[in-house]
Amino acid sequence: MSTQWQQFLQQQPAPQPLSDGDSWFCDLSDWSILSVSDGNPKQFLQGQITCDLNSFADNSSTLGARCNAKGRMMSNFRLLPNGTGYWLVMHHSIIDANVTDLGKYAVFFRSTLRNEQEQLAGIGLAGPQARQWLEQQGIALPARDQRTELLGGQLVCVDEHSPRYQLWLPLESACQQWAALAGTLPRNPQSRWTLADIRQGIAWVDSDSLEQYTPHQFNLQALGAISFRKGCYTGQEIVARMQHLGKSKSRLYRLQCEALPEQTPCSISDETGAAVGELVSFAPSERGGELLAVVRNDAIENKKLAFGANKVLTVAELPYAITHREHLEQRT
Repeated sequence: MSTQWQQFLQQQPAPQPLSDGDSWFCDLSDWSILSVSDGNPKQFLQGQITCDLNSFADNSSTLGARCNAKGRMMSNFRLLPNGTGYWLVMHHSIIDANVTDLGKYAVFFRSTLRNEQEQLAGIGLAGPQARQWLEQQGIALPARDQRTELLGGQLVCVDEHSPRYQLWLPLESACQQWAALAGTLPRNPQSRWTLADIRQGIAWVDSDSLEQYTPHQFNLQALGAISFRKGCYTGQEIVARMQHLGKSKSRLYRLQCEALPEQTPCSISDETGAAVGELVSFAPSERGGELLAVVRNDAIENKKLAFGANKVLTVAELPYAITHREHLEQRT
């Protein structure tokens, strides 16, 4: 997080406790932007990421991932076109590692990589009143997975059914828009945004999970974040094998509990106490907490899972299905 943005947030009224209100805003300090510009960023990224830039509309956004040669994710992100380049919104803790690693290849395309943490800040807006506030500003609202440019930054819709928007702006504009929002909507803790992501079945690679999981273990094929029709990219052979041969023995599951873990990573165990998975995301909810964890598929069948000192976990539904290959390919 930018030092200036952090100081600004510290001067603002504290977030309200988690409530049932359906409209709110929050800071997105857990995320930041890796920008790719100059040279030929499209050709450069096309050989590095799971999404297909050749079939990507300029007003769109998409989830995607970048893998190492073994098919393990170096990052997953939301990709936004920005001028002649791109913004990759990802967990702030892995941006520098990705800048360093991608820099080995960017030089061949004369592209520039930059951690925009000190230049840009993110605000999350949610609910019908947030949508109404945006409309009152004269903004033509983007549909889900689309974006619009404003105030030197971008607004992207990440959920249309239960409205959620990410607003990425230069620091001065972010401070101004924050002040305007504070007079209209309640500020909620960032954990409520994480909870909404959990309910959408979206987990994020961070410094603890860097190079630990494949895209399939994060269910990215069900989120439209992998193209199985594009050309080669780093790790493609492993990703394709997972898709066509169904070799992944574990994947992302949504779980509920009465008490949250103190931190991640945290092991998930079965009734015998054997480790069967790893927690990757958690947030408080109205009834305790909700989690996303990568768990062995065979362990889910008995549904007797726990973490820590006998904290029982209940398997909850995800808003998408893990279905057969043909259906998934139609979405890419």
